[in-house]
Amino acid sequence: MAPRGDWQTRQQQLIEAIANLSQRALDQQLNQAMALYPAITLCEQLLLPLMDSLAQRWRNYFNARLEQVFFHTWLRSKLGARVYHDNQSLQGPPVLLAQDSQHAFDPSLWLCAWLLSNNGIPVEVLEQPVSGVELQRAVTALQPRALLLHLGPRIDSRALLRTLQGVPGPKLLGGATVSLHQAQLQAFGLPDLALFDTPQAALRALQGNDRPPVEMIAPCN
Repeated sequence: MAPRGDWQTRQQQLIEAIANLSQRALDQQLNQAMALYPAITLCEQLLLPLMDSLAQRWRNYFNARLEQVFFHTWLRSKLGARVYHDNQSLQGPPVLLAQDSQHAFDPSLWLCAWLLSNNGIPVEVLEQPVSGVELQRAVTALQPRALLLHLGPRIDSRALLRTLQGVPGPKLLGGATVSLHQAQLQAFGLPDLALFDTPQAALRALQGNDRPPVEMIAPCN
């Protein structure tokens, strides 16, 4: 693993590329890192810290919206291409990734998809929110090995419970705000439910539980 200072340097180079709206520089920096480190290391040491730094940068930055749209468009294209490529060589039922949030784009959803496909788990991604009934239809059609649902800062717990009760098999719920909902989610009493707070935690839950039921796990700090 690279020393801490090296990760800070890489992160700063990515932020500079985003500030300059330089897709080529972003590609070069991330391609170099991808050639040196496994996906889970890049998530832990580079991409998640980068997104935290960008969130702080964009709070009071006059050019924040432009940078955010540029970066999210690039990240969606970059990780989507990787996921598509990985999926072509993978067999078996996928993990269905969806989101219960009104955000137009959730970078963590695509980080999860990339981390899973990179580790040999095929995925299907519903990038935009859908209704509970539509999600149940997707599960019926795709027959996934598990449902991974990203949550936003607010949830409709009754509607979510109704949806989950109509979805067979393992269900992983989480995202950065899962700690806000942990008590409500655990009160659902569903035996095949797991909680995660990072893409790495979602991967560990799936790797450690290849068949239902999935044990309830607390979010990792």
